[in-house]
Amino acid sequence: ATGAGTDELRGGIAALLAGLPPRADVGRPRLPIDRVFTMAGFGTVVTGTLIAGTLREGDDLVVLPDARRARVRGIEVFGRATPVALPGQRTAVNLQGVEAASIERGDLLTAPGVLEPSHLIDVSIEVLAGAAAPLKDLARVRLHHGTVEAMARVRLVGVPAAPPGGRAFA
Repeated sequence: ATGAGTDELRGGIAALLAGLPPRADVGRPRLPIDRVFTMAGFGTVVTGTLIAGTLREGDDLVVLPDARRARVRGIEVFGRATPVALPGQRTAVNLQGVEAASIERGDLLTAPGVLEPSHLIDVSIEVLAGAAAPLKDLARVRLHHGTVEAMARVRLVGVPAAPPGGRAFA
């Protein structure tokens, strides 16, 4: 409440972070978009955490799932302009060639040809031990993936239901 020890805490956190190895850049940039807006004099800006790959000024990218093409006009990382964003960094990307109205939270910024949109995913589901009932085949669930939140239907593989505390492939 008084702020005492705040500087020491910040220093300790910074020291721990400095000791971590950088995230590996495996190519295939992926930035799940959590915000999109128009900035006067700049145009379309999207923000998110770069979960893989590297983004550079001038890169040609696509916004999935609609495969809208865009070019990186500028990049900010933690509020500072930079020519490159690395994996794990909180990133704002100024895009040229795409309107903000055509992008929404949950879309994905990536390189052309890297990923294809799909309406199906294979998963292993673990039902919480405290669940009131088993998870039944074809149950409707709320799916969180990247920055998207969507309703989904679970198609269990090989079992009619997954009990509380149990697992199943779906």
